[in-house]
Amino acid sequence: MGLLRGVIDPELGSDIVELGMAKSAQADPDGVVRLEIALTPRAVPARPDPKRKARFNVSQDAPDTAIPATTKVLMIASGKGGVGKSTVTTNLAAALAHKGHAVGVMDADIWGFSVPRMLGVSGDLVAFDGKIEPLTRQIGEGRLEVVSMGFMVGKEDSALMWPPGTGDVQMGLAKMLPRAEMVVITTPALNAQKVGARVVDMGRKNYLRIVGVIENMTEFIVPNGSAHRLFGAGGGQQLTADVGAPLLGRVPIESVISGGGDIGEPAGCSARMLDAAMAALDALDAESIA
Repeated sequence: MGLLRGVIDPELGSDIVELGMAKSAQADPDGVVRLEIALTPRAVPARPDPKRKARFNVSQDAPDTAIPATTKVLMIASGKGGVGKSTVTTNLAAALAHKGHAVGVMDADIWGFSVPRMLGVSGDLVAFDGKIEPLTRQIGEGRLEVVSMGFMVGKEDSALMWPPGTGDVQMGLAKMLPRAEMVVITTPALNAQKVGARVVDMGRKNYLRIVGVIENMTEFIVPNGSAHRLFGAGGGQQLTADVGAPLLGRVPIESVISGGGDIGEPAGCSARMLDAAMAALDALDAESIA
């Protein structure tokens, strides 16, 4: 069924699995695949939208990349800074590598890059035959391959003077990787939740599957076990209700996570972060991740 997520209903803007149109799939021993597909209900009127049609055509004509078609691609997004995109990305990547996966991390944040420090990877990017070679790091049984804007500046505190904003990068990547599946990061705060809803709308307009939501900085747990919700409550749950996507996990405020990011030793295998990471994995039903 996972392969059918690449089939998008051009009028409704979602894949046929998410829409409930893919009823069953069965592969016979002789290699014949039998599918049961429900057509769009008659009650749903066709309303051609030129802009939507153009975006759909772009999604079907993506450029060739070195990423195999069998590779799962996660786009970690939020639409605003400070909610923990880099924290979730680096710890999710570390958790996957620790389990033996080969994981590619592309840090597309032009202004606020922090992935090199958080993953403990440094160096200069080089290119051969027009292809950028990622920097690598072994974690557990797996391997990280990392590309970041941070590798293109001489010093960590130097600015990279490129004009695009965050939204430009996300839309550009969505066009290049139409099979990408989006995980939205939010916090309990209402303002982050509202921005997250706009990111979901952007993703769906570009025909990306929304895997779900991770709520970061949910609460701070003191040594006696009591929890303190420093940034409010309910933002993640409200976002999932508003956009119709599952809540993959809640990540509390933990010093081991922030401390690990400061010294390049991601705490991706800490119990609570691992719970969120594995929830994202389960939602993907992935054979491979990039």
